[in-house]
Amino acid sequence: MKKNLITKILLIFLSIKYLNGIEWNDNWAFGCDFQGNELSSVVIPADKCSSQCSQTPECTHFTWTTWNGGTCWMKKGSVSKNNAFETWDKSMICGVIIDGKIQWNGNWAFGCDFKNNDLTSSRFAGDQCSNECSKNSECTHFTWTNFNGGTCWMKKGSVSKNDAFSVDDKTIVCGILDLPGENIEELKGALVWSDEFDSMSSFSNNWNQETGGHGWGNNELQFYTINNHNVEISNGMLTIHTRKENYGNREYTSARLMSRNKFRHGVFEMRARLPYGRGTWSAFWLLASKRPLAWPKDGEIDIMEHVGYQPNLIHATIHCGAHNHMDKTQIGKELNIDDAFNKFHLYQIYWSSQTIKGYVDGKYFFEYKRPANSNYNNWPYDNEFNIVLNTAFGGDWGGAMGIDNNILPQKYVIDYVRVWNAK
Repeated sequence: MKKNLITKILLIFLSIKYLNGIEWNDNWAFGCDFQGNELSSVVIPADKCSSQCSQTPECTHFTWTTWNGGTCWMKKGSVSKNNAFETWDKSMICGVIIDGKIQWNGNWAFGCDFKNNDLTSSRFAGDQCSNECSKNSECTHFTWTNFNGGTCWMKKGSVSKNDAFSVDDKTIVCGILDLPGENIEELKGALVWSDEFDSMSSFSNNWNQETGGHGWGNNELQFYTINNHNVEISNGMLTIHTRKENYGNREYTSARLMSRNKFRHGVFEMRARLPYGRGTWSAFWLLASKRPLAWPKDGEIDIMEHVGYQPNLIHATIHCGAHNHMDKTQIGKELNIDDAFNKFHLYQIYWSSQTIKGYVDGKYFFEYKRPANSNYNNWPYDNEFNIVLNTAFGGDWGGAMGIDNNILPQKYVIDYVRVWNAK
């Protein structure tokens, strides 16, 4: 009887092995795939697919095929190797991200790396890499590997811990330097302006409501109105309502507000809860006050932009003559945050004569420094700017993945907007 039981177990094991038929090489294998849960795809070589997945928010596993010269199909959701199935095409590769989470020890961690921005490299012990980076005026972050007995790869540019990605080799160390002024609270001077949205009268004194349905340069679908059901002040909150309704030449309505006050430098902060769903495009930004406006030459600072098809990604971006989305040369960063729709978050910018730094909930993640050869083309940021709050619907970016009428109406709820002098 015992022999029969062992035989049955062995047969079950062999049949499972035959059904899976996959030989794993650590976290990847040939001739396999995962069902569904597609996130995005990119044309890259096979050996870059795992790294690309590690750097993509929400990506937990992937499949690579030879389609279109080589395509990495990134996927989301909780899976293991047992969820993979065998394919006839043995050129296909599938894989899982073994540990996409990086365990930080202060400003450094094992098993991580930063993409590009290499500055220089030197042979040093791992515990000396951070110190050597700090001695180089351009070095802001680093990676240490055991290559050549131990090499410190120093890197430059604005980064945060969120820019690091997990790697399989856990002997690799990555880290960032403590950047001066990274704590935005230390950069705030005197409070110079705010709207707490306590009354309609103070709201009217602080904001102009812009109107129109001409696409606003982005092929947007909404008509901005001054109607009360698009702009609401209640319980100390401003709510911008985006609705499905015919108005003027459009089938959607929303609101766009521009501050009456103009600002030159400062710390800007908004506490808000964002709308969600495909088609929504909400923003908190600064637009040059010059009239007539020559965009992008006169400048734009996007403190926070959010599109509904990227649920928890926040974007901070600058536009000017030298860097703008028309030429696809804009400079910006994105940050993955927790629950942008149900939770209030702080969206912040520090803007001085020398730099522009972006934050969410006090977390530094973006910087554009005044170029050494600054001119109006690459630094128009010593002029006055107005604050803009709006939710668009559809358009070149908001509608890039289509729109979903079923999610409307949507609310962009703002607790306050405040401005301090910049230290």
